[in-house]
Amino acid sequence: MEPDREDPDALYRAFENVLSWIGRRAGGAPANRHRDQHRQRIINSSLIHKTQNTFGFMWPALLPQERLLAVDAVVAVFCKSRTQDVLNCEEIAVDRLLMTIGFDASGPSEHDLAVAEYHARANAASSGIPCEPSAFERVHGSVRAIKQACEQCGPQAILDFEGWQAHLFDGEGGITRRKLERARSCLQAIIVRLDAVASSVHAHQLRRPALPSSDDILLDAWNMTQWPRDHLDTIVDLLLDAFNLYLVQRNRSIDPDVDPQIEDLRASAHQLGSEDSTHSLRIDAILQQVRALQARNYPDLQHLAGSIARLEDVLQHQQADLPSQCGGVSHFATLPVEQQELAVAKAREIVFELCETYATTGTLRKPEH
Repeated sequence: MEPDREDPDALYRAFENVLSWIGRRAGGAPANRHRDQHRQRIINSSLIHKTQNTFGFMWPALLPQERLLAVDAVVAVFCKSRTQDVLNCEEIAVDRLLMTIGFDASGPSEHDLAVAEYHARANAASSGIPCEPSAFERVHGSVRAIKQACEQCGPQAILDFEGWQAHLFDGEGGITRRKLERARSCLQAIIVRLDAVASSVHAHQLRRPALPSSDDILLDAWNMTQWPRDHLDTIVDLLLDAFNLYLVQRNRSIDPDVDPQIEDLRASAHQLGSEDSTHSLRIDAILQQVRALQARNYPDLQHLAGSIARLEDVLQHQQADLPSQCGGVSHFATLPVEQQELAVAKAREIVFELCETYATTGTLRKPEH
């Protein structure tokens, strides 16, 4: 499940849906259930309700990648919950989930960061020593360059720019100092993304230039900073979620610390060195390992193998610009960043569809190719 650029609320609805699916499992226990189990279910229901309310309130203030990680986290809990006699929802408690997505609630506030900027400028003015612009000031500088490019495109482009700029910095949902503080490792990529917008507007001279949303800018910048191994780690985690979901009928969960073949799968992803673009790990190798698991101990994975084959098909259609010697599904690290992102998005879509099917029908159908 990826952010929908046409419907920015779709990802939060997905988050709410998964919590509701978990809630069905965590709801009130039948009368013949043990008292401790009933108590745990009451605790779970309270945790889910608090998480839904808290994240609903703070969703606009989250970076787009933090929202994605939040959905991934609750999907993982849903998949594991199917194989547990008594569900423990501690992993989706507010503090735990914020830690999982890397959100530091104790960080400086927007006001604190604005005051620090003011004092830095005041000290520079009094001392005569120039200070480095803050992240927020650098972003504003790049936005001014976009304005200058729009001014060359006519009055309609200027009007469009003014509306876009207002939304770009509109409260917690836009680009804020606090978001930039948490995304400081991506700051240069954010500047590059904004500069690319200015260059595109200047080059095409459209009457109504295409101007990306704040979420698009922040997410694109974050994706630019991800290594191939980061994308593959996400795919492997999603595969493990699907493994757990498909094993529900066998009432057991794959433990990656116990099953050596699953551990090999994760280790293979980690071997994709961040600076080694020629590593031979491929999506079809993952598919082969899933099929090996299916043949050895996990016959229920036949549908999962079909799901991953869909991912394989997506990648096979992306090979036109790659060297012919790559053959088949090319080495993941040699794929352009956009295609690696597509693979991750497809994996998320597949696993979310599996969860939705199971939550709504109680069955796991073989996915369509």
